[in-house]
Amino acid sequence: LRPGNILVTPEGHIKIADFWVGGAIASSQTLSANAIMRSIHYMAPEVAEGKTPAQASDIYSVGIILFELLVGVVPFDGDTPIAIGLQHARAPIPSVRSLNPGVPRNLESSVAKALQKAPESRYRSAKAMLNDLKSAREGLRTSKSGPPDQQAAIPDISEASVLSETEPALLAALRRTLLAIVLIVAVVSALLIGYVWMRPGEITVPDMLGKTLTEAQQVANANHFQIAVKSEQFNDDYSEGTVYYMNPAGGRSIKAGKVVDVWISKGSRYATVPNCLRLTTENARERIAAAGLNVGEISQEYSSAIAAGSISKQVPSAGKKTERGQPVNLVISLGPDPTVEIPADSAGSAQSGPAQSFDVKFTVPKGRDPQPVRIIVLDDNGENVVYSELLHPGDKVNQTVQGTGKEITIRVYIADKLVREEHSR
Repeated sequence: LRPGNILVTPEGHIKIADFWVGGAIASSQTLSANAIMRSIHYMAPEVAEGKTPAQASDIYSVGIILFELLVGVVPFDGDTPIAIGLQHARAPIPSVRSLNPGVPRNLESSVAKALQKAPESRYRSAKAMLNDLKSAREGLRTSKSGPPDQQAAIPDISEASVLSETEPALLAALRRTLLAIVLIVAVVSALLIGYVWMRPGEITVPDMLGKTLTEAQQVANANHFQIAVKSEQFNDDYSEGTVYYMNPAGGRSIKAGKVVDVWISKGSRYATVPNCLRLTTENARERIAAAGLNVGEISQEYSSAIAAGSISKQVPSAGKKTERGQPVNLVISLGPDPTVEIPADSAGSAQSGPAQSFDVKFTVPKGRDPQPVRIIVLDDNGENVVYSELLHPGDKVNQTVQGTGKEITIRVYIADKLVREEHSR
């Protein structure tokens, strides 16, 4: 607010143009030096420092205008905007009465209160300032008559003539000035009230990190702001489909209706290779896809240990970490090689030691999270890994395994350490 924004109509009505000019100046990066120079004389210290203008900032500007109305000059001046801004922030407030002794003390006090450096030390509202100015105006109306018991001095004839001619004119001029001041403050007060009443409310942005997009949208609707998805990226710290970054961050203040940008996690960029051994090709494909990996090359070979049609080998092996989208190569068993002759004693051994099933049950103990768990079967077909998964402490395992022959050994490894071994004869 500055004198150039205050318009007086021929009927004596006062209008404010370019209201909230301080906010525009504080936020603009392209104002000319002349525009800044015209406004800096009336700019509150906090606005000059780049802070958001408030009602107290306009009260300060009104105080500067009143000072200039009463004494004819602005209180703070200089050659550059920086020099003037420093005076606003640091220089003491000049005395109005030292420049114009005719100004009433209560009016000088009102100007000084409006020009306090700290916003909280100024008038709480334009209405409060208006009330003080109205009181000062009423005081001028009764200033011509002193207390009834006061004995007036009798001046000589020449002095009385001068006083009688000049006093009414001075009082009338002061009353007109004060009336203009009161009208200006009244208009500013009304505009400030309207601005506060109509401006969009400010809200504090809730923290939405870790929430799904649906949950974040519900939070936005409840708090009267909008969200926009800026990007979806892999993130090792946040689950797939959740917010891992937001701008502005949670706890910041924004105006209602504004947009908060969010970034959505696609999950970890790394996946754990699942165990596909002894699965059908269809089941292996489903398990690989669920892990975020792709099925790579598929080949076939004979295997006396794995039934025909089941997965006998995989690369990488189960439990390995690899980037999402990488291939897992599979080998499908064709069953025993028909060209291999089975010795008579071996056939007898197989007959005397048919396939047996065993239920392996245990709970993963405390330790690092997650832990590789393997079950190995040693039988007439050699050593085979029949179970391999990454499990968390407390997970329960209930796995049925098979072995062939008279002597079958079942070993359980957790974190590559043998924790259990059983033998069957």
